[in-house]
Amino acid sequence: MLLAVSALLLTRWGASSPRPAQHHGHFTDAARAGQPANRFLVSCAVRTIEAQLGVLATADSALREARAALAEGHLDDALEHCQEALQKDPNSALAYFLLGMIQMRKGSESDARQAFIQSLKLDPAHSATHYYLGRIYLRASELRAAADEFTAAIKLGDPSGAGHYGLALALLAESRYAEAIPHLQTAVNGNPQDPERLFTLVGAELQLKQVDKARSDLRQIRERFPRDATLAYRIGKVLLEYNLPDDAEREFERASRLIVETSHNSPPAGVDVTELYLQMARLRFDRHDYWGTLHAFDKITINSVAANLRASALHLEGQALVGIGKAREALKKLREATQANPPNPEYFAHLTWAQLLSVETKSADRMVQLAEKKRPT
Repeated sequence: MLLAVSALLLTRWGASSPRPAQHHGHFTDAARAGQPANRFLVSCAVRTIEAQLGVLATADSALREARAALAEGHLDDALEHCQEALQKDPNSALAYFLLGMIQMRKGSESDARQAFIQSLKLDPAHSATHYYLGRIYLRASELRAAADEFTAAIKLGDPSGAGHYGLALALLAESRYAEAIPHLQTAVNGNPQDPERLFTLVGAELQLKQVDKARSDLRQIRERFPRDATLAYRIGKVLLEYNLPDDAEREFERASRLIVETSHNSPPAGVDVTELYLQMARLRFDRHDYWGTLHAFDKITINSVAANLRASALHLEGQALVGIGKAREALKKLREATQANPPNPEYFAHLTWAQLLSVETKSADRMVQLAEKKRPT
């Protein structure tokens, strides 16, 4: 996108900037027509214009070099060429825009902000400059300023929907979900191949409890991005957050299948495989699919589970083993869960039940006594 925006802006700025060469013609035409003219003044004007043309040509050349270096990721070179252009032409809005883009890539958002502001002072009629300044304000949680910049970008022309998407994000940050949705829909229409826009739209619809609309948009996501395991995983987590367990499980199942089909050596970026299968195990257990729960546990090792979730995972696996009639095998898991989190009385109760089922009556009696001591009075 950076190349496209920069190329467009370079073309538009070049097309809209008058060149002093136009005035050179007026002097020579007057001389040819025999009109009276001060030859000394004409000569001085021509020399001045030619000098200005040389400066502008040098500045344009430096800007082309800056843009090429930026596109290739050579940020220091890009910065050097951009500063050269500004030395030659300190009133170049394009140079300040490119300087802002370079500073953004370098992580210097304060410097980028100042460059974009200066660019807009010189030429306020460029949508992309407003858009990128809006992004900086948004990341700094300056939401009103961000909304103003995105609105300006939209008014100047926003065929890609980027301005609408930015404005929607600013509104969502203020919990103005209903106002954000029309902008999200416009953003999706502007770039239907951007999964992030559709994903954000689904989240806003779920927040407003527009479940049917969210499901309709989820179908579009599956149709447009059928092989994206990371997206399926993220959708599953959002659906679970909004208490739609059946929908969430379907997305987790899809993510799991895609990981097996597409990942040969390592899972795709953004997917925590352990968490994925642990969530699947919990969802299956909740609907009493104990074999399915254990099948999910086969995909992970307990050491890969986060330390703060390990006791819960051991307890869940032990409960599933009890559910399929393997109480003896469940004892080890339930004991480990109890040892990992002794204050939890539920773990003691389920361990006791497993011991009774395994005819370990003495052990069960001891666990009952321990549970009685831990019971709140």
